[in-house]
Parts: sequence; structure tokens; C-alpha cells
Amino acid sequence: GSGAATGSVKLTAYTFATATASITPTTSGAEGTVAITAPGQTARVSIPVTAGQAISFKTSGSTTNGRSRIWMLNPNGSTNNWWWNYAKENTYYEQSRFTETGNATLLLDPESTYTGQVTFTVYDASDKTGGTITPSSEGDAKTFSVDVPGQRSLVTFSGEKDQQVSFVPSEASFSGAFEIIRPNGSGLSGSGGGLGEIHGPLTLPEAGTYTVRITGSGAATGSVKLTAYTFAT
Repeated sequence: GSGAATGSVKLTAYTFATATASITPTTSGAEGTVAITAPGQTARVSIPVTAGQAISFKTSGSTTNGRSRIWMLNPNGSTNNWWWNYAKENTYYEQSRFTETGNATLLLDPESTYTGQVTFTVYDASDKTGGTITPSSEGDAKTFSVDVPGQRSLVTFSGEKDQQVSFVPSEASFSGAFEIIRPNGSGLSGSGGGLGEIHGPLTLPEAGTYTVRITGSGAATGSVKLTAYTFAT
């Protein structure tokens, strides 16, 4: 008892095994369901990944009766990311990227005595590469797409030091973000924004290959037309 407290208590004892499932990510989304049937039980979903791969996931069909924590664990067991999932919450969770090959793990860990089941849909959200564009005085126009929730569409172009460029997104069928990555891997100052605004004028700080990174907002997918210009002051 606490201090001088006396009285009785009912104690309920459970035994259980960890709930498990295995899901191999696909671009269209692969499903697996886990059920928490006893207080204190957790669920682990094994996900094979390769170095450089990215995945995203959503929850559906949730019958959980309280808050749970969802962990994304790297193949070595360290934490990649984590989120709260609330009672009966069906939602999308952003991209997780991996630097090693092996089995990643989604760990569902309910608080208190909460139970219930959740269906996970796991996507292969690896970057879409190979797109190119060439800024010109007339404007080089091409259409690019994000096909999978959480995917990044990467479009490269060659630039020269002190070159001035601008990019005009149009006809976007989804809500998303735009950013230019410099050859050194950092973001180009002033280049970030949405798919409904002009990006520029921008002065390139060095020569090399630049990357336009287009991402959907949340689980959004779709296409956008991008027109790239270069010009003198």
C-alpha cells in the first residue's frame, strides 16, 4: 500500500505471443493485418527492404480502442521513425528511407490495456528517377508524375555557375511540393514551394547537375507540367 493504505485489488494475468505478419512492399500497395487481443501484447510486421529503398504505408480497418505508438525499425533494430496512431484512426504515414538491406519492422505498441486490429498497406515509394529537363530561353516543357504515395519524382538538369533559371509548374493534378537540390546535395536557396507558383528567378551558385524534387502532399499522386527557362539579366 501507499503509506498507510490498505485494501484489496483484482489482478488479471494474461499470456500471449507477439502478433506477426510479413508484407512485401509494392508500388500498388501490399496489405497485411495484425490483431492485438490481450493487454500488453504488441505486433510486429516484417518488411523486406534494400539499401536505398523508401517505403510508405497507411492504416485501414482499425478497431483499436485507444492510442498506440507505431515504430519503423531499421533492419539493424534501430529506430527509423515513429508516429502516434489514435483509436480507430485510418491514415497515411510518410516515407521512410533505408540505408541497409534486410528486414525492416513496423512495430505496433498500444498504450495501457488497449486492443484491436489494424490493416497496414505498405508501398514501395522509392524515388522515380531518369527525368531530365533543359532550361532554355523559349522554355523546355515536360510532364512529370508522382505515381506512388510518398514517392519523390527527381528531374535533373545541367547548370553553370551564375546561370539564371526559373521553373513554372502548371496543370498539376495533385497537391505537392517543389524544391531544387544543388550538386553538393543541399537545397537551393529560395527554390522551395508548391506546384501552383513560379520558382525564380534563381541564380545557380555552381556548375554541375541539379535535381528538381517533386513530392506529393501526404498520399497525393498525380502529374504536373514543368517549364524550365534560362535567361540573362
